[in-house]
Amino acid sequence: MPEFNIEEYLDSLSVDDTTIDVSSKNLFYLPELTRFTKLQVLYCNNNRLKSLPPLPNSLLNLYCNDNELVSLPELPENLEYLFCERNRLTSLPSLPNTLHIIHCRCNRLSELPTLPKNVKIFYCGCNKLTSLPSLPEDIEILSCDNNYLIELPALPNKLHNLSCFNNRLLKMPELPASLLIIYCHTNLLLTLPALPEKLKTLYCGCNLITHLPALPDSIKNLFCENNQLTSFPTLPKKLIHLTCNYNELTSLPELPENIMTLYCYNNRLIHLPDLPVKLEKIYFENNPVCERIPETYLWVVKKNVEVLNRFRHSYYCIKYKERFKEWLWEKIRKPKIMEKYHPDRILELLGDDDENVTEERIDELLSNW
Repeated sequence: MPEFNIEEYLDSLSVDDTTIDVSSKNLFYLPELTRFTKLQVLYCNNNRLKSLPPLPNSLLNLYCNDNELVSLPELPENLEYLFCERNRLTSLPSLPNTLHIIHCRCNRLSELPTLPKNVKIFYCGCNKLTSLPSLPEDIEILSCDNNYLIELPALPNKLHNLSCFNNRLLKMPELPASLLIIYCHTNLLLTLPALPEKLKTLYCGCNLITHLPALPDSIKNLFCENNQLTSFPTLPKKLIHLTCNYNELTSLPELPENIMTLYCYNNRLIHLPDLPVKLEKIYFENNPVCERIPETYLWVVKKNVEVLNRFRHSYYCIKYKERFKEWLWEKIRKPKIMEKYHPDRILELLGDDDENVTEERIDELLSNW
């Protein structure tokens, strides 16, 4: 395959083009681009670029991820989307106020500039950050996992997805009511603040939590393994998945009827609560209760029982097939046939006028019956 010539390619474009895509071309450099005065979208991702040329002021979307960039040029004042993850950046330039989405994961950033007020989605995980700047009021998604954060800034009221796992957080800030998903596992948390009423998924495993706050009714997925929990609050009715292995639990609360999976192994459970019908999988090995219940994989037992029940159903269907057919004939089909073909029914269909009752009419009636 011939080597891609970036100079020839750019010369072949019109200066009025709005999009340039030179992604995955094994490029080591980009030539001057300012002649493309109407350029709005630039794809130069998945190359081997160590730097970028000055960018046209018209640019709205920049995709320069998956390169070897150590710095970025001055960003256009109207830029809306910035994707620069998986590079070697140690810092970011000043960020224009028009930015809505920033992806700067997997770099070498130790600090961040002020975030623009219009940012709604911000991914800065897998860096070397020890703190975050103040968050914009309209931010909806924040992903700052795999850093060295000790604390988080105040969380705005529109945030619905928070991912801050694998840091060094000692505590969580007040959680906004808008939050739907929280990933705060693998930190140094001792407690959690009050949980939002609309929260659906909570990952808080691998911390030092000794007790959980009240769980909102909306939670469907709860992961709190590898903590120091000794008891549980009331479980929400909508809960589907519960993982609480490697704690200090001696008992579990009543399980909601919709729960489908339960992982509670490596605790101190001396008994299990009643298991709902919809429960499909339960793992409770390495608990004292295992001395009383030898089969730790109850879902296997349940499955075997279902197989046996299906076999039993099939067996009785075959065994009583002939008797059922006799019963069906005597009780249902035979009475219906006798009623339908009774002589009185024939006379009723022929009518009361004996002069019109001919052999041909009777034959016609019986043939159409």
